[in-house]
Amino acid sequence: MDSKIQVIQENSDLDETEAELALDLAEGDIEEALQMVDYVDKPFFALHIKFETEGSNKVYGLVNLIGNGKEGEILRLNVITTYKRELWSIGVDINNKVFDRTIEEVKEGSGTTYDKDIRNSFTDELNSAQLFELFTNVKEDCLPGIKGMIRDLLNPIFNKKIELEIGTGLLTKTQLARKTTVEFDDNKEDEEEETENMQLSIYLKSVPVISAIKGCKVKELEIGDEILVRIIDEREVGRYLAELISTEEKGVAVGKITDIHFNEQSDRYTLMLEFGPKIYGKLLVKGEIKIALRDKQEETNIGFELGFPIGLILLFLLLVIIIILLLLYI
Repeated sequence: MDSKIQVIQENSDLDETEAELALDLAEGDIEEALQMVDYVDKPFFALHIKFETEGSNKVYGLVNLIGNGKEGEILRLNVITTYKRELWSIGVDINNKVFDRTIEEVKEGSGTTYDKDIRNSFTDELNSAQLFELFTNVKEDCLPGIKGMIRDLLNPIFNKKIELEIGTGLLTKTQLARKTTVEFDDNKEDEEEETENMQLSIYLKSVPVISAIKGCKVKELEIGDEILVRIIDEREVGRYLAELISTEEKGVAVGKITDIHFNEQSDRYTLMLEFGPKIYGKLLVKGEIKIALRDKQEETNIGFELGFPIGLILLFLLLVIIIILLLLYI
């Protein structure tokens, strides 16, 4: 086992713990373990920074910093400062997209000249070595070290004591794409290389999320559409990847349709899905079934999946309440 872990480390940027996890998920298969690198390796980090200056004329600020720790590179830096105390009520332990969107919303109604100063301080003062140090502190959960480095960036701007709250997180490449606003381009491989990689890919068992109200019929779907599915793969690697790629709201995953095939004999459609790099799925469904599309998740709770319109559900609940009240007063 130790020799296999060493081989994985020599062919990737995984540390020993990450390499061991990849090998366990691949059930001892080195080639399959190497396909797990993007789902085990966490080279990216996120900092949700909230600060408040001392004194009577207080400045409140939010900073969203996403970096590639192993490469020593800033991938996303979003800053807002304001004199409005309401900003201090915003939490730092929230979804990165929500935190970044909050900064954009605050920008619409406020902002100070400090925004540019803070951006310049972070981009000019944080070199690759310091970004790697921040990444290491996040990895080791060393919050005092992180706060010390952030104070060194902010103190020269305000010349005041600063109170800090910081939320941290490590991200895989897949999580970076799904849970942040960072965008990056992956060059597509040629068909021969893609065919070879498909033989080393991981396929997850999944079922579609049905939305009888606002779903799209299978026969109307197109290549490139993104649909909602539930991962039902009971393998260890299946459960691990299901947790990794599932959305936070209802535990479902988004699959991008890469191919559609109709079988006239069975009157069913085969949908080939891609969940992430080398992670695929396949659905066999009838053409009239309505599948929930991405961003339609609010329509896919248990009641809706059974096909009951919300109006009927509310009417039924109202009748139950009226009957109970009548029984109480008769």
